Amino acid sequence: MIGSETASHLANHGKDVTIVEMLPKLAQDVSPSAREYLLKDLAGKNVRIYVSAKVKKIRPDGLIIERDGREENIGTFDTIVLAVGVELCNELTGILEGKVPELISIGDAVKTRKALDAIAEGYMAGWKI
Repeated sequence: MIGSETASHLANHGKDVTIVEMLPKLAQDVSPSAREYLLKDLAGKNVRIYVSAKVKKIRPDGLIIERDGREENIGTFDTIVLAVGVELCNELTGILEGKVPELISIGDAVKTRKALDAIAEGYMAGWKI
């Protein structure tokens, strides 16, 4: 979702955008209605999309991807944005546990999920405080 929405944002600001997605479908983690709108937006801005593809090399003469067992150069780019997922980050929770009167963990400090989950948790934490 993050990579696709970033691509949409850049395309809507006049950038020439190409998406390289490892999975067989783009934006699989987006709700069906939002995904439909996102894909229409990307198509309307002529965003090139490569699915079931991996970035193999970033070279001065082009970005090399692999798909269907073959490498191909898909061109040069002035900017490359990497959206490679998220991971749990809760080191601070362990450091603060037992040292503060109350500790409320939210977002990726609890479990890797979507930003909207963290926003909702932050809202609820605010009400609790």
